[in-house]
Amino acid sequence: MTEEKPTPPTAPLPPAAPETPGEEEEDEEKSIGLIEKANLAAVRQEEANQKHEALLNRQERMNVEKTLGGTANAGAPTQTQEQKEIAEAKEMLKGTGFEDMAFPPESKDLNR
Repeated sequence: MTEEKPTPPTAPLPPAAPETPGEEEEDEEKSIGLIEKANLAAVRQEEANQKHEALLNRQERMNVEKTLGGTANAGAPTQTQEQKEIAEAKEMLKGTGFEDMAFPPESKDLNR
Protein backbone atom coordinates (compact mmCIF):
# COMPACT_ATOMS: atom_id res chain seq x y z
CA MET A 1 0.00 0.00 0.00
CA THR A 2 1.15 3.43 -0.82
CA GLU A 3 0.74 6.31 1.50
CA GLU A 4 -0.63 9.55 0.16
CA LYS A 5 0.96 12.70 1.33
CA PRO A 6 -1.48 15.27 2.72
CA THR A 7 -1.61 18.45 0.75
CA PRO A 8 -0.94 21.64 2.62
CA PRO A 9 -3.98 23.93 3.04
CA THR A 10 -4.08 26.76 0.60
CA ALA A 11 -4.96 30.29 1.54
CA PRO A 12 -7.80 32.03 -0.33
CA LEU A 13 -6.68 34.23 -3.15
CA PRO A 14 -6.78 37.99 -2.57
CA PRO A 15 -9.32 39.92 -4.63
CA ALA A 16 -8.13 40.85 -8.04
CA ALA A 17 -6.82 44.35 -8.34
CA PRO A 18 -8.69 46.62 -10.74
CA GLU A 19 -7.17 46.76 -14.15
CA THR A 20 -7.21 50.52 -14.24
CA PRO A 21 -7.14 52.89 -11.28
CA GLY A 22 -10.62 54.38 -11.93
CA GLU A 23 -12.43 51.09 -12.67
CA GLU A 24 -13.45 50.46 -9.07
CA GLU A 25 -14.95 53.93 -8.80
CA GLU A 26 -16.87 53.43 -12.06
CA ASP A 27 -18.36 50.17 -10.76
CA GLU A 28 -19.43 51.92 -7.58
CA GLU A 29 -21.03 54.76 -9.54
CA LYS A 30 -22.88 52.28 -11.73
CA SER A 31 -24.23 50.42 -8.71
CA ILE A 32 -25.35 53.70 -7.12
CA GLY A 33 -27.07 54.66 -10.38
CA LEU A 34 -28.85 51.31 -10.50
CA ILE A 35 -29.98 51.65 -6.89
CA GLU A 36 -31.36 55.12 -7.58
CA LYS A 37 -33.21 53.84 -10.63
CA ALA A 38 -34.66 50.95 -8.61
CA ASN A 39 -35.78 53.33 -5.87
CA LEU A 40 -37.47 55.61 -8.40
CA ALA A 41 -39.21 52.64 -9.99
CA ALA A 42 -40.41 51.51 -6.55
CA VAL A 43 -41.82 54.97 -5.83
CA ARG A 44 -43.65 55.02 -9.17
CA GLN A 45 -45.04 51.54 -8.50
CA GLU A 46 -46.31 52.57 -5.06
CA GLU A 47 -48.03 55.63 -6.54
CA ALA A 48 -49.65 53.51 -9.23
CA ASN A 49 -50.83 51.01 -6.60
CA GLN A 50 -52.41 53.81 -4.56
CA LYS A 51 -54.24 55.16 -7.62
CA HIS A 52 -55.41 51.67 -8.55
CA GLU A 53 -56.66 51.05 -5.01
CA ALA A 54 -58.58 54.34 -5.04
CA LEU A 55 -60.22 53.40 -8.35
CA LEU A 56 -61.18 49.96 -7.04
CA ASN A 57 -62.71 51.48 -3.91
CA ARG A 58 -64.67 53.92 -6.07
CA GLN A 59 -65.92 51.11 -8.31
CA GLU A 60 -66.99 49.05 -5.29
CA ARG A 61 -68.93 52.02 -3.87
CA MET A 62 -70.63 52.57 -7.23
CA ASN A 63 -71.64 48.90 -7.43
CA VAL A 64 -73.09 49.03 -3.92
CA GLU A 65 -75.01 52.22 -4.67
CA LYS A 66 -76.28 50.72 -7.90
CA THR A 67 -77.48 47.57 -6.17
CA LEU A 68 -79.01 49.29 -3.15
CA GLY A 69 -80.42 52.16 -5.21
CA GLY A 70 -82.55 49.84 -7.30
CA THR A 71 -80.86 50.72 -10.56
CA ALA A 72 -79.22 47.32 -10.96
CA ASN A 73 -82.23 46.13 -12.98
CA ALA A 74 -83.13 49.51 -14.40
CA GLY A 75 -85.52 49.36 -17.31
CA ALA A 76 -86.78 45.90 -16.43
CA PRO A 77 -90.41 46.12 -15.35
CA THR A 78 -91.24 44.31 -12.16
CA GLN A 79 -94.45 42.31 -12.04
CA THR A 80 -96.47 41.06 -9.13
CA GLN A 81 -97.38 37.40 -8.94
CA GLU A 82 -100.92 38.21 -10.12
CA GLN A 83 -99.61 40.11 -13.15
CA LYS A 84 -97.35 37.18 -14.03
CA GLU A 85 -100.25 34.73 -13.83
CA ILE A 86 -102.46 36.95 -16.02
CA ALA A 87 -99.68 37.25 -18.62
CA GLU A 88 -99.29 33.44 -18.65
CA ALA A 89 -103.06 32.96 -19.04
CA LYS A 90 -103.18 35.46 -21.91
CA GLU A 91 -100.31 33.62 -23.60
CA MET A 92 -102.13 30.29 -23.29
CA LEU A 93 -105.39 31.72 -24.65
CA LYS A 94 -103.70 33.58 -27.50
CA GLY A 95 -105.12 32.54 -30.85
CA THR A 96 -108.06 30.56 -29.41
CA GLY A 97 -110.62 33.32 -29.70
CA PHE A 98 -111.34 33.23 -25.98
CA GLU A 99 -108.80 35.84 -24.99
CA ASP A 100 -111.29 38.69 -25.57
CA MET A 101 -113.93 36.96 -23.43
CA ALA A 102 -111.54 36.15 -20.57
CA PHE A 103 -109.68 39.45 -20.74
CA PRO A 104 -111.85 42.10 -22.41
CA PRO A 105 -109.94 45.04 -23.89
CA GLU A 106 -109.85 48.16 -21.76
CA SER A 107 -112.84 50.34 -22.57
CA LYS A 108 -111.97 53.79 -23.77
CA ASP A 109 -113.44 56.75 -21.98
CA LEU A 110 -116.25 57.96 -24.27
CA ASN A 111 -116.68 61.28 -22.43
CA ARG A 112 -113.57 62.80 -23.93
